[in-house]
Amino acid sequence: MEQKKFFELVQRNFNHKLNSSDDTGNSSRAGWDNEVQKQGYYILTKGNWFRHAHIAVNFHINIPIALAPHRHDFFEIVYVYQGEITNKIDGKLIEMHQGDICLLNANAIHQIGKMQEQTIVLNILIEKSLFENAFFYVLNGNELIFNFFANSLYKKNQEQNYMLFPLMMYQHTDALEMLQKIIAESFTKQSNYQTATELTIILLFLELTRAYRSYQERESARELNGPDISQIVQYIGEHYQDVTVESTAKQFNYHPNSLSRILKKYTGSTFSDIIQKFRINAAKDYLEHTTMSIDEIVSLVGYANKSYFYRIFREETGMSPAEFRKK
Repeated sequence: MEQKKFFELVQRNFNHKLNSSDDTGNSSRAGWDNEVQKQGYYILTKGNWFRHAHIAVNFHINIPIALAPHRHDFFEIVYVYQGEITNKIDGKLIEMHQGDICLLNANAIHQIGKMQEQTIVLNILIEKSLFENAFFYVLNGNELIFNFFANSLYKKNQEQNYMLFPLMMYQHTDALEMLQKIIAESFTKQSNYQTATELTIILLFLELTRAYRSYQERESARELNGPDISQIVQYIGEHYQDVTVESTAKQFNYHPNSLSRILKKYTGSTFSDIIQKFRINAAKDYLEHTTMSIDEIVSLVGYANKSYFYRIFREETGMSPAEFRKK
């Protein structure tokens, strides 16, 4: 959709939202207000958001319930279409500018500050079941997005419950086009728009993953003055059975401590986490495509302790190796 038509579509729906909105859902204010007073935030459940589709698009406006700290039982994309906002997430204040995207998981407690009159912010709400079904497998090859959702779905502890994509990071990709298509489909509701939004959001995540990976490579190559971070991760993946942080550091002429710091900075994962990801993925592949015993697979992928492998495998997949093989 050309930008002029998209702007007119957003503006028309935004004005309609402003004109039709009452103050806050005053009839239910006592409920969420009490939650905020007791625990510092209220829980926004999926309610009627997903009656007709697994994805819903909504405007963020200056009403008390929208400005109060809260978390959801679904995922959310905050997109600043016009203007700028502050977004306080888990106590950390984030400044977002026009074009910025913030992806929030179901554990994030956040609060958007009161907006200027001309500011337009859209929220794309995504039901959990979307990822527990088809999306979970489609995104498996894209570690950045996949890990973010998988950790939230299985309620793992995360250092950060959000991912921020500034416009400058993704502006040379098709991500903005995908994002605006989701919004336009949700507003116009043409035939099969539900399917269109679900397919398009996969493309959006793929574009954001590519953009982030490219950013990682540029920034890490500049800091390392040599190989970028993807080359180091690739080396780990090629030698995952017996590689160590010491052998990897020696290969790329770094001190092990420096290498560990660089990996954490640019991938968000420790050396051990990266190794574990490669080993578990290899184990899953052997379970799906061979008849080897689980004991053989444990040894082949580099684990010396079978009990430890079973624990890690269940944490990563939500099931035992035997259950995974049968599914």
